[in-house]
Amino acid sequence: MVGDDIPLFWPHITGQEIDAVTRVLEHGWLTQGAELRRLEQLSSQVSGRNHAVAVNSGTSALHLAMLAAGVQEGDEVITTPFSFVASANVILMVSAIPRMVDIDPLTLNLSPSLVESSITEKTKAILAVDVFGNLSHLAELERIAQQRNLVLIEDGCEALGSEKDERKAGGFGQCSAFGFFPNKQITSGEGGVLLTDDEVIYEYAASLRNHGRDAEGFPKQLGYNYKLNEVNAALANAQLLRLDEILAKRACIARQYSYELADLEELRIITDINSFAHQTQSLFAFVVELSPRLAARRDDVLHHLQSRGIGCGTYFFPLHLLPHIGGRCGYEPGDFPVCERVSSSTLALPFFTSLSPNQVSRVCETLKDWIGRVI
Repeated sequence: MVGDDIPLFWPHITGQEIDAVTRVLEHGWLTQGAELRRLEQLSSQVSGRNHAVAVNSGTSALHLAMLAAGVQEGDEVITTPFSFVASANVILMVSAIPRMVDIDPLTLNLSPSLVESSITEKTKAILAVDVFGNLSHLAELERIAQQRNLVLIEDGCEALGSEKDERKAGGFGQCSAFGFFPNKQITSGEGGVLLTDDEVIYEYAASLRNHGRDAEGFPKQLGYNYKLNEVNAALANAQLLRLDEILAKRACIARQYSYELADLEELRIITDINSFAHQTQSLFAFVVELSPRLAARRDDVLHHLQSRGIGCGTYFFPLHLLPHIGGRCGYEPGDFPVCERVSSSTLALPFFTSLSPNQVSRVCETLKDWIGRVI
């Protein structure tokens, strides 16, 4: 961070992470070693899965999940238009069709009823995204997938540490994925992990990660260079060992935001960690939804905050309106009205583990100042 600026996100790096990375560099074994195996063990534990395959990004993990599910050219994969673009790109990467359905206006996750009514003879899988760490509807989607003989893949890249009804994020469906980009709950710089309970999928994904090689190193099939190096793995491990501490600090920050913004009728706090029963929601971002009259001036509030050294952003651009998706799949504006409304009215405020109470208050006061000028 520079001066008094407050960035949108910032990794929480301590001496433990620096020491872990330094040990790897001093040791000299920089790939496919003990740190990678440790990361897979810790990821299995935090998700409740039997197996984990660490890779170089959450996107790579989702791509391997698509391949493991047997998704092929011409297949349809039902997914959400309200997500980071990677969740749709991995469907296109296997030459399949992202068959999008609108989102639940409260949870912002896939609507199970819309999913069920959108299943066709071409449907192969459901790719469900845990938007902002919310696990709502996953159990219902799992039931639908089982009844209709479909594969459920959980994109848990935003949800590390979330739990619902005693089930952990990353523990739903045939496969799931975590991502460790620097804006997430923990980071490896770049990295991710595929999770599964199926040993066949585990061995297949582990082979594909390393150029399609088998346990003896023989390249038996087409594969990819999705390996995660030991430096990144060591960083992730040091963070995972502090996960409870990190999540507790982030929950405290989210509660302060919710408290200080609670009296603003023009805002809906989307990432209120107390909104959903039987769920502990782990947040990677703090997002509010502006009322219609404020949403019309969202660019103004972005400029107001940024001009005062406060990082902010928008989540997410409607995926069905991106040229490489909408043009290929025939989507048009108005196809998914809930997604489009939410996409045009959300505002992400600074959110990271080391954000101080004074910084949170400064963000809230600056936002309130802008709202007071326009209403």
